[in-house]
Amino acid sequence: FNFRDAIVALMELAEDVLGCSSTIVALPRALNTSLSLDTDAAASLVRAFMYSGFELVSPMLYCPSSAYILVGYD
Repeated sequence: FNFRDAIVALMELAEDVLGCSSTIVALPRALNTSLSLDTDAAASLVRAFMYSGFELVSPMLYCPSSAYILVGYD
């Protein structure tokens, strides 16, 4: 499985099995890597989701912690 295949599987599960019309994913602003926070890795993860068709979602819609970035897919 690569990242793209995993995202497609997630979307198929959400739409076909769970009946979701949209999906929101909360991504950490910084990833824990070897006892440090890596914001570059988190930014790469956000870009990977956006490359897969996700868009940034306003945090005002769901009021999450400021530690997360929201991406969504309709």
